[in-house]
Amino acid sequence: MNRLKSLLALLAALLLVQPFLACHLLFEATPEDPGVAGLPPRTTAIFCDIEADRRCATNDEIMMGIDVSMPFQSGFWLGKSSRIGLDYSQAAANACGGGPRAVVFHDAFPTGTPVCLNPGQLGAGAAFETVNLACKAWCSEQQFEEPGGTPYNCQNIAWQSNGVPPGGFPDSCTTAGTRDPAWIDPRTVRPANPVVWTMAVGVAVNGSNLAKTAPDGWGSQDPMFAAGAVSARQLLAGNGAVTVDAAEIDRLKAFGLGNGANCTTVEDVEFAFALSRVGTLGILEKGVAVPGVSNSYLTGDRLEVAVEEGFVVYKKNDAVIYTSTVFPTYPLRVEAAFFHLGATLIGARTTF
Repeated sequence: MNRLKSLLALLAALLLVQPFLACHLLFEATPEDPGVAGLPPRTTAIFCDIEADRRCATNDEIMMGIDVSMPFQSGFWLGKSSRIGLDYSQAAANACGGGPRAVVFHDAFPTGTPVCLNPGQLGAGAAFETVNLACKAWCSEQQFEEPGGTPYNCQNIAWQSNGVPPGGFPDSCTTAGTRDPAWIDPRTVRPANPVVWTMAVGVAVNGSNLAKTAPDGWGSQDPMFAAGAVSARQLLAGNGAVTVDAAEIDRLKAFGLGNGANCTTVEDVEFAFALSRVGTLGILEKGVAVPGVSNSYLTGDRLEVAVEEGFVVYKKNDAVIYTSTVFPTYPLRVEAAFFHLGATLIGARTTF
């Protein structure tokens, strides 16, 4: 309760000190005065970081803030946003008794303030050569003021948000200049990384692929049958997924996410797809089959085990098959275990 009161007090203070945080002032462009947006079609979006304040961070701000030096790892790829950025630089530490400094933004960081404009407004010979210049102009257009009525100096507080390309994001706004609700911000999509395997037992490793070399059987039945490996990379928090493309459909194996340091048997995998030798697809959690969940799979099917907003979900070709009732414990690694000699896992990749 005390923590909740502190957070509410913090938000109230932000709105009191910086009144323009309470509402998003939008510039209404007209044909007579198109402003930064330019004339229709205003189909391109840019995103701007508009600073409202800088101060030494409180404990509550540290809890809710995002490291400004790691916007993707600490923000975009965790599905986290906040109006509080955290500056952990040496200068901030010197000014704040060890730091960090809180950077208060007009809109949520790291996404930034969205601005829809005519694509012809950007680039060499256009109204704005860079997105950064367009952001500063848009900020000035809003006529933001400090509490005492002094206009903000947008040259010093307005910046291009992280990951915005030089030409902005084409076709992310409607022709009227409003955000297209179907558009997915590519900055929020984690790149797929081939799995680097470690702690391999009873398997041959070839890049991100695995193939069992031990005799048929699970390692829990006899250590001589043990076969598996774990990823070198870990998912420390937030969202992440492992994906493989189904190969042969006549050998039993399992893969998924787990929080162990090694994997030699199927019981080691907390959240696993089980690919049977007869083309059926089940779900095992610590080696126990989830009842009532059964599907089929074919060579080339894309199979994914993911953490999304705190829940573990299992997908085939992007369709959710099952959402686990068990919550994950971090850190998580990719884990794989094999029953049949020659069973393979091909093209394993992660978003962490």
